[in-house]
Amino acid sequence: MTMLPEPACEMGYSLQQVEDVVGAERLPAFRAFMMMRAHATCPGHGEVFFPFDVGQFVERVTRADDTDLKARREAMIDIVASWHLDGSRPNAAGMAILRDYVAGEIDFEEMFRRMTGTGL
Repeated sequence: MTMLPEPACEMGYSLQQVEDVVGAERLPAFRAFMMMRAHATCPGHGEVFFPFDVGQFVERVTRADDTDLKARREAMIDIVASWHLDGSRPNAAGMAILRDYVAGEIDFEEMFRRMTGTGL
């Protein structure tokens, strides 16, 4: 498990902290990951992301072996479950992207990059 720094805010990680942790090149993938997840707004820190979500994203993108079918399936269960809790349903394009990921044709970051354009 990746160790994260202490959040800058009592509510969670500021956007700058997230960028410091994941890197500027992965920030769009993080934004896509957070698309259907809750976050807070703090008067002193702006957008604030909950530690659980930041940790989950970091674990997914830093996982050494993205070729494990079971791990890919578990990732999909997490994603689809979060959509269900929000009352969202993926469209055909979104489901095709998920199938490509589970089949091992694209990696986790590419899946989230593609998902940003689907509108679910």
